Amino acid sequence: MKKLAITIVLLAAYASLGNSQVLTYALLPGSTITPTVGSVPTGPAETLTGTFQLVSVSQEELDDVSLDFSSASFHLTLYQPNEYAIGIGPSWVTFGADVDITGLSLTAGQMDSPFVGGTYTGPITAPSSLTFPDIRISPLNGGTFAAQLTISAQLVPEPSPALLLLSGAVFSLFCLPLNRHGRNA
Repeated sequence: MKKLAITIVLLAAYASLGNSQVLTYALLPGSTITPTVGSVPTGPAETLTGTFQLVSVSQEELDDVSLDFSSASFHLTLYQPNEYAIGIGPSWVTFGADVDITGLSLTAGQMDSPFVGGTYTGPITAPSSLTFPDIRISPLNGGTFAAQLTISAQLVPEPSPALLLLSGAVFSLFCLPLNRHGRNA
């Protein structure tokens, strides 16, 4: 009985995570990375996959929490959470993040959208989609661009707390030890 009570408490805590302010986005087909020197491509565009997470900190700002993008030759991860942010206005959006890089001439760089802002759909505090046609990666302290990215991303819906609770309850029934009569303890 004690295990059941603990399981219910854990499930309730897990279900409350559904109210979290963390927004998870998945890259959509058509997202790419192209190595460059300045604005000149030095290799072909490669399909980019991955996710990033943002947290709403104000009506016009979402901070980076995580980022993990991969292609055949490159891998980007968030260097330091909350260092830069997504800025959002009534009809525009900008992107910024410091990233660790594998596969480029840089091992760390700054991703931003210096020339062309992006677009979004949905509410300003939790856009349902984000599109950035021209994100560039440069050295952390400035310098020549080393890559150009095109990103389209869709908000990944969180499972409802009720679904989490139900799936946890079903899981706990199968994980509780059986007593000597073949019943759950």
